Amino acid sequence: MRELPPNSPPRFDKGGVNSHDAGPFRVQGESRQVANIKSSQKKNRQRIKHEARNQARKSAMRTAVKRVRTAIGKKDAAGAAEALKGAIPLIDRAASRGTIKRGTASRSVSRLSLAIGRLKG
Repeated sequence: MRELPPNSPPRFDKGGVNSHDAGPFRVQGESRQVANIKSSQKKNRQRIKHEARNQARKSAMRTAVKRVRTAIGKKDAAGAAEALKGAIPLIDRAASRGTIKRGTASRSVSRLSLAIGRLKG
């Protein structure tokens, strides 16, 4: 592995014993084996796109949930309810596309709604 120049941003390597592919976290300049079969190459390209899409979807969902929890922490019932209106579609979309499980989505919406209900009354 190459040495990083001083004061450079960290470069991640998610590789390890159980890692079949480090994906976008591979250290820059490090080579890896690529599939030789066309269908495997295509599946690899699809996997990379799907992983990026799922990661973006999950990140947006987590940010929205964090906004709701922050508003709940500040005891702002109106702000929390407004933030929840924005978070529910993101959670539901992530569940419908298979990024998270349906039960997980249902549980998180339920718990956030209960927490806001406790603030209001």
